Amino acid sequence: ICGTQEEHKQLEARISDFLGMEDTILYSSCFDANGGLFETLMGEEDAIISDALNHASII
Repeated sequence: ICGTQEEHKQLEARISDFLGMEDTILYSSCFDANGGLFETLMGEEDAIISDALNHASII
């Protein structure tokens, strides 16, 4: 059910072309997207302030 298939790669390429970007990453779930986003944007010196109303992947 999960994983990267040729259709995903084609969609990523079309989104990249549409947005004029070098590359695009599609995630199969919010949990995976949040994990990938925060690991990319946040460093050791950064802090995330969160509460119980956020998605469980952020808390």
